[in-house]
Amino acid sequence: LLCASIMIFMNVFTFADEFQKLIEEWQDYAKHLDVQRRNYWYQAKEILAGENPLGIAIIESQVGATEEIQKAEKMSVVVNDLGITLQGEPDIDEGMPLDERRQMEMYKKVSFYTMSRADQDEGRVKSVRDLGRFEKDLTPSLAVSLSLQQMMKHARIPQMVATLQCVNHCTSKVSKPMYDNYLTLSKPDDWEPDFENDEEKVNEVVKGWESQVATWLTDLGAVETEKTATAEIKEQVFSMLRRECTGSLEREIVKLNVGSIYLPDQGLPCSVSNLVGKLGYVSVVYENEKIKQDFRPERFSKFAKFEKCQVPQAILDEKNKKKKKLQEQREREEAEKQGNSKASEQEYEIIDEDLISKLHANIALKLPVNTEIMVEIPTGLTKVRFVVWVQEAGEEDLVAFTSEVNIVQISGHLSEDGKPIEREAILHTRWKHARGHGMAPFGGEDEDREEKAIREKLKQEAEAGKSCIQKMKDRGMKCLIDFLTCSCCSRTPSDDTVEASRGAIALVVSSPSKEE
Repeated sequence: LLCASIMIFMNVFTFADEFQKLIEEWQDYAKHLDVQRRNYWYQAKEILAGENPLGIAIIESQVGATEEIQKAEKMSVVVNDLGITLQGEPDIDEGMPLDERRQMEMYKKVSFYTMSRADQDEGRVKSVRDLGRFEKDLTPSLAVSLSLQQMMKHARIPQMVATLQCVNHCTSKVSKPMYDNYLTLSKPDDWEPDFENDEEKVNEVVKGWESQVATWLTDLGAVETEKTATAEIKEQVFSMLRRECTGSLEREIVKLNVGSIYLPDQGLPCSVSNLVGKLGYVSVVYENEKIKQDFRPERFSKFAKFEKCQVPQAILDEKNKKKKKLQEQREREEAEKQGNSKASEQEYEIIDEDLISKLHANIALKLPVNTEIMVEIPTGLTKVRFVVWVQEAGEEDLVAFTSEVNIVQISGHLSEDGKPIEREAILHTRWKHARGHGMAPFGGEDEDREEKAIREKLKQEAEAGKSCIQKMKDRGMKCLIDFLTCSCCSRTPSDDTVEASRGAIALVVSSPSKEE
């Protein structure tokens, strides 16, 4: 009995260890499948963009510089003098609160260049995005290069700003991080925070970085010709260094004052049945980020509690009145387009669609966050989304999100008294997962009327310039896509149904002061 008890006791502990190893293997395999999925989806988009034997392009291909904010799951320390690479992961206690764990996570900005190929049969790789390594080790790893003296702690490690990685043997099986070349750029040892606003010192440091990059590329054998993208890559790197790594002189920052959030209390897809009394907050994501995957703590609002509310009847009456006038205006405009001269002679009030209140009678929840968020705007990006989250028992769930808001365009708009104008943005509380395009809101994206009119006009002009054969091919392709995706079976929801599912968020977009 004693021997049997000891064996059972030992087997129980052995089974627990083996079961833990099995769980870790499953997690690693799940990550591997997710990496494979993203790679296959990228390859599918490249095929649709013209990378096929027929050369038929259905969607537009990505060419030029691309920037992405990615979470770094591990860190790689490269010592070129010894030819070794040391890897590690951040030690984050899973028992800590969710917001504190996110504060300890590492993020980095990934930038790469995609060159344009005139000949589709050309065998050269267009970009590192085409490699299977991109999702496997290039994106999730934060690499820094140290000298031998710095690794031995015989020399000071200054503030690092960027690491350049040259991927070697990209089409070979030996393409691995240990065979790549790295260059880490740092600020001078005597650099002070006050120097960020000294234009002379900033320019001096940037010129030093540009010299290091140019020398490094030359040593690697980079050649500037018409058939290479060396010149464009240099300009991209220099532009990023001037913009990202020199403090307030080169950064464009927008101040967002997020007021109250209004939501309907029925039809919400989140798992939390009753939001009243639960903690919620707002996050800001760039237009090239994913709503459910990209979390940047510096772009979070403060927490607040959901509470009940009711829209005053006066606001609803005013809304219905403006809606009726807007409908009459649209009918007259349509009559003008059809050549009705009598309609064009009539005088009527011009109603701006933005003046219509976003509040619906179905609104019954309010989240008073009332906070300021400083958002840095990367080059090439002008739009953001506002995402509403609810937190319960350490878990979070998505409640609603807005369409893309061009905060750069509206940041300079002031009222007559010189103050920023308060605006409202529609919140989508229902959605579906679109085919590779993220999350599609129920009833479609909220689009500005003027932008929609311009887009429709450009579309009509493009259609008018097509030949009859091209129009027939486009119709056939559309019918095929609708058939394969079952789009022909889906019904278009009514305007009232869509409007009843939406909420609103109050915003004030302005430029921060120099002190801020």
